[in-house]
Amino acid sequence: MTAHGASVEAIELRLSDGANVVVTGDVGSGKSAVLAELHDRAVAIGRPVLRLRGSQTAHDLPFALLQSDPSFLPSPDVRPSPAYAAAWLDARHLGERGLLLIDDVDLADRVSLLVVESVLGAGLVRIACSLSSTRAPDAAADAFSRAMTPVELPPLGLGGTTTLLTEHTRTDVDASLAWAIAAMSAGNPRAALAVFDAGVWSEAIQLVDGAWTDVAPLEDVPLSAVLHQFSAALSPEESRALRALSWCGAIPWDSARRIVGDDTARSLIRRRRLIVDPRDPESAVVVSPPALSRAILASLTPFDRLDAAGSTRRALGDTGAMDDAVGVAEAVWPVRQRRQHVLGADFPESTTILTERLRSRIATLWRAWDEDRTVSSAIPVLQLLMLHDLETSDPATAFRDTRITASDTTEDVAHYLVMREQWLLWTGRADAEDLPAPPTGWDAGEWEESMAFATQRLLGPLSEGVPASTIVAGLTPPYPIGLDETVHLLTAQALFDRGELEELEELLESVRPHATNTEVGDRMDALRGDALLARGELRRGIQWFRQRLADAHDRVDPFGVRLCARGLASALFLRGDLLGAWRAVSVALSLGRSGPLSASYDERLLALGTALAARNGDARLAQSLFRELEGLRRTGAPTLDIMREWARAELLSAEDATSTAAGDLLWSCGEREAERGAPLSALAAWMLIGTPLDAERMATVERVWSTTRVPLLGPVLEVHRRLHEGDAEQLLRALAPLPAPVPLAVTAFRVAGERWQAQHGRALTEADVSTLAGEGVAETWREVSDAAPATPGPLTDREREVLELARAGRSNREIADALFLSVRTVENHLYRARQKSGPVARRG
Repeated sequence: MTAHGASVEAIELRLSDGANVVVTGDVGSGKSAVLAELHDRAVAIGRPVLRLRGSQTAHDLPFALLQSDPSFLPSPDVRPSPAYAAAWLDARHLGERGLLLIDDVDLADRVSLLVVESVLGAGLVRIACSLSSTRAPDAAADAFSRAMTPVELPPLGLGGTTTLLTEHTRTDVDASLAWAIAAMSAGNPRAALAVFDAGVWSEAIQLVDGAWTDVAPLEDVPLSAVLHQFSAALSPEESRALRALSWCGAIPWDSARRIVGDDTARSLIRRRRLIVDPRDPESAVVVSPPALSRAILASLTPFDRLDAAGSTRRALGDTGAMDDAVGVAEAVWPVRQRRQHVLGADFPESTTILTERLRSRIATLWRAWDEDRTVSSAIPVLQLLMLHDLETSDPATAFRDTRITASDTTEDVAHYLVMREQWLLWTGRADAEDLPAPPTGWDAGEWEESMAFATQRLLGPLSEGVPASTIVAGLTPPYPIGLDETVHLLTAQALFDRGELEELEELLESVRPHATNTEVGDRMDALRGDALLARGELRRGIQWFRQRLADAHDRVDPFGVRLCARGLASALFLRGDLLGAWRAVSVALSLGRSGPLSASYDERLLALGTALAARNGDARLAQSLFRELEGLRRTGAPTLDIMREWARAELLSAEDATSTAAGDLLWSCGEREAERGAPLSALAAWMLIGTPLDAERMATVERVWSTTRVPLLGPVLEVHRRLHEGDAEQLLRALAPLPAPVPLAVTAFRVAGERWQAQHGRALTEADVSTLAGEGVAETWREVSDAAPATPGPLTDREREVLELARAGRSNREIADALFLSVRTVENHLYRARQKSGPVARRG
């Protein structure tokens, strides 16, 4: 399907029902593209079709609309008249099945519209037209379009933006690039293409491995085309207002009205240049598309900045905190300041818009709950408040004031009670004495059973860190009505931890979460993707998480975005795409903290971030992310409950690559997981160890491996086996099936070199590696560039060069770009340099 395929099908459906359609939307939203697709589809099925176009420069000239078709005036000698125009239109033989398409009907001349109405108005020809969005239609065009059914083109979601860019380039587009452009363009096709073209021109977007990828931040690309296209039709007052609001950043609606005036602010909303909920005085105003705000900020002269600052101070008063470095948003948004995530940077505008749309949804749902305060109205808003730490409405108020009535379904009441108990556990049971009594008409025994089951058998053990496998081991169906979804989710987690992947797939196929419980659906989708990764199907796993990420983005589900970005980061990390993994981690981190229901799911996210930062040599960032990880409050034991130990092990390895402390930590973690009945987690911890295992440990690994099969880990285990016993050829061949180079590979190359030297009396060469294990392993060997540990002695010239850049504060990526090396080669030079000269401290 094309980027606008869904809209085209909706319009075709209305046309087939006998309606004429007027297509509306933002500047550059794709109205002409939609009409073009309607035209092509009509031609493909042999339907008579005529397409005409209004003209900005000729809309006052008679017959200008009809003259947009070249056949209207076959020669300069023909002088058009109403009778001639009517005869020409009749001769097009549109008949009963015909379709007339008019681009920019508001720019059509009055005479042409009268002819069209007189000839086709009473017939069965269907008409689809679009409005240009650049001017108010005159009386004739307004009357012509008002009689039609309006169809608003929605913004493209992440999936639509990906399709648009793929159509534009005829090449694959990386998911992280599509996400960045979708966010900067707010789903506007014209803005999306302008950002893409600017990125290609500035070389921030390049072809990498056959797919367009952002290799530098898009925030710095020149966006003058966006500025021109989206501000050309604005009045001077509107342009000045946009400059002021872009300079301010995200501010409340009431503050925006005071700065630029109510009439101007509402005019910009009608023009779709501002996104806001005018019913909520604290709703944040955001310039749309975000790329326009960036373009405006880049174009501001010092005078423009002074003018914006002055108008803001006059409207709001001098708070003493309004300087260019911070922006006035922090000063004029006292109730709901922009949150900063652990990286210390402000929300990217992409996630600001997503979060503000979520805030607007919460405000709407809160008002709906406040009107009747029933369980059915409380569940949607409580679920959002418990999943996202947005500091908006207080869940305690909803839990305290919600009434459980006999009209509430058992499923809804059970869902509500589960969330209530989670909230009480999260807050230390401060409101435990207010537990609800049985509602009128309910059986008291059933009520008490459901309450006891939820608190004592499920949520209590979870809050104490009891693994899912232990909890479900003592449960037998039938479960209390409405609590089965929670049990199914825990059962799925237990199956994953035990490595019973086929049984997990069967359960996920058979369970369909309740429509109101989107959280369970998101978590089961994440488990399905994790199962694909565990089976070694990395490509399918990446596709799964990318599709789920697009779906979550389009339905404004930040929790789903967070889970899918975490899963995508895991998949890319396993494939060896560390830069892509970091981009996915950054998407999730920029959404801020999780709420009580989802905090445990951030452990893998922060652990991945810690590992990626440590491997990139950024110790300060790695330590910051690890502190955030250690500070998480758990609401239950997550799947793969080894993340904290893994993150600490990565920090230890970054500090001293020769130390065995990291391996010992991971080994102890794996032993704990094996004792708790989670063999998959145990094997995962052990396979992350980058040094050979002794005979006793290998025997333990083999015993646990015999109880489960995790295809993803099989190749790593085989390397450990060949390290334990085997010649150089067997060890090198064992490296070939690895999905991506792992820390163990460096050790394996060193040992293989030693065994080769002992067997053949000469050093191992790249040609030997290529012959025995293939070009892929040879490429890794080449990048490792003599993987044997460095012996004490002077640094090589290359090691010294890399070390100096690292100490100057350069990241591994920046060093690689500066020296024309791969990031992995830089990592290996730093590894050997650390062994010779000690840990590397980077500035900043």
